[in-house]
Amino acid sequence: MFSKDLAPLKYFLGIEVPRNSQGRFLSQRNYALEIVEECGMLGAKPADFSMETNHKLTIVTRLTLNDPT
Repeated sequence: MFSKDLAPLKYFLGIEVPRNSQGRFLSQRNYALEIVEECGMLGAKPADFSMETNHKLTIVTRLTLNDPT
């Protein structure tokens, strides 16, 4: 049986595995960038988000419709 040192894991099945003193993390940054590039949006500028930050969501109870169609 042969043994081979494969070196520290950096990428696995398209998932980046960066490492620091706190441990390892899984990242799909490169995958997301590929999707953005394929859509032609790589040079797009970010826009303000329409939802207020730190917004608290609440449960709203409403009457259900008798005939939802």
